Amino acid sequence: MSLLIRTWIFVFLAMLPGAASAVDPGVQTLQWDVFLNGQRVGKRVLTIRYVPLPEGTLKRIVESSLDIQPPGSKVPTWQQRVAGHAGLLPASFHSVIMEKGGAREVQARVAEDGWVVSLVEGGKSKTFELAGNRIDMSTVDFLDPSSAVPMSRYDDVRVLSAESGEILEGKVLRMGPSDLMIGGTLVHTEEYMLEAGGARSSLFYTADGFLVRWDTRIGLLDVVNMLAEPPPAGIDDAPVPIGGSEIIEVQL
Repeated sequence: MSLLIRTWIFVFLAMLPGAASAVDPGVQTLQWDVFLNGQRVGKRVLTIRYVPLPEGTLKRIVESSLDIQPPGSKVPTWQQRVAGHAGLLPASFHSVIMEKGGAREVQARVAEDGWVVSLVEGGKSKTFELAGNRIDMSTVDFLDPSSAVPMSRYDDVRVLSAESGEILEGKVLRMGPSDLMIGGTLVHTEEYMLEAGGARSSLFYTADGFLVRWDTRIGLLDVVNMLAEPPPAGIDDAPVPIGGSEIIEVQL
């Protein structure tokens, strides 16, 4: 394993998931539980730091971790650490993956005129310069509720996998509304099915862009990523609590 990969893994393991403060208004943390055949086998954590820029926009610093350890396994079979940033373009990122003891890096830098993508695996490094229209988004953008490239924008899409470094070309199918139960709260979502790379993934988003559920293949595992807690309520898409109702009188 290269020194660079070792360094990134050490930094990420120290950094996540407890780096964000719940009282910091410039930080948002989301967690998804990962299920395999109905059994929880891991978790995914995303931290977004919102940094004001001089021109009045916000830069988002994105950090995420994914750990999967199926029953009977003494060590995680899949670990991923991602650091990136995004603004008015898709996310640029550096992803480090540990899969069954083997290490892989995927790095992507995006600008107005195109992409630079690097893949390091098995002691070999490859770098590609690609035109901007060769990639629409990456799997890092799937997680970002403020992404400039939401899934709802596309019918045909080219996705850079932060897990493998592949560019997956396919179609986005709108499957319609779906209500999901998250922590005793009914959350309204829209389901999108992504058919790309010879596989299907289902992604469920709220009207405010929060990924609530993601059914996908990671390595050789078909897993379900389910948001652990209800997402922040939007103006038009407030979660509906399940339970008794209460009438509150307000003096006018």
